[in-house]
Order: sequence, then C-alpha cells, then structure tokens
Amino acid sequence: MPPQGAPGGSGQLGTPRKRPARWAPRHGLGCSRSSPPKLPTSAACTIQAELLSLRQGSAALRDELQAARSEGAAAALKAEQEAEARALAAKGAAECAVARHLEFIDRLLVDKQELSKRCEGAHTLTLSLTLTLCVPQPSPKPAPNPKSTPRPKQV
Repeated sequence: MPPQGAPGGSGQLGTPRKRPARWAPRHGLGCSRSSPPKLPTSAACTIQAELLSLRQGSAALRDELQAARSEGAAAALKAEQEAEARALAAKGAAECAVARHLEFIDRLLVDKQELSKRCEGAHTLTLSLTLTLCVPQPSPKPAPNPKSTPRPKQV
C-alpha cells in the first residue's frame, strides 16, 4: 500500500505518520502557515509599488491634516485673542463715555442749583417791587396856598 497522501493512496486518514523533513507543514485541509501563493513577479512588483505609493500618500495626507489642525487651532487662538482685545477696547471706551456723561450730569445739577438761587432772588425782588409800586402810599398833604384860602367874612 502506498503511503498516505501519495498518488494511488486510499485518501483516508489514518494514524499520523512522521512526515519527511522536506515537506511543508500542513494543518488541516491543505492550509499552510506560509504566505499565499506568489503572483508572477511583475504583478507583485506593481502591487507592491502601488501599495508603497498609497502608504506614502496616506502619510502625506495625515501630515497635511495635522498641519491644517495646527493652523486651525492657531487661527482660533489668534481670533480669540483679537476678540478679547476688541472687547477690552470697547469696555474702556464705554467706561470713558459713562464717566463723561456722569461729569456732564453733575455740571448740569450745579448749574440748576445756581439758576434756582438766581430765580429765587429775582422772584423776591419782583415781589418787593410789586408791593412797592402797587400799594397806595399816603399822599402828603399839600401846603396851604395863601391866595387860595378863603378869607373869613367880616360882618
């Protein structure tokens, strides 16, 4: 009987035998640990070159993505800093405007108080002049005129 797996053998599995050293190891149904069958050399070289090209392209794209992310983060940080600077400038301008307005209001209040005092003084003066001019004064009695005095009749 020919050895198991040899041409003309029964094809049935029996007790395992020691394999010759020159045979490739096989584990179940003809699968081996070795790499898949090699393609023809020119096709393999083409595929390897394409794979290498794709890996390099992928690495370049990853680098571009990382650079774009870094640039985006830097631009966002710069925009945030500029916005903070504009906000501080606007806050300073608003505080200056408020201070000017408060100063103007204080000046208006002082002017109002001065005008109130002047108006009160003018009102007092007007009242005193009105009383002086409107109240009848006793008129002085005219001095007797010697010619106009009637003479007593003599009888």
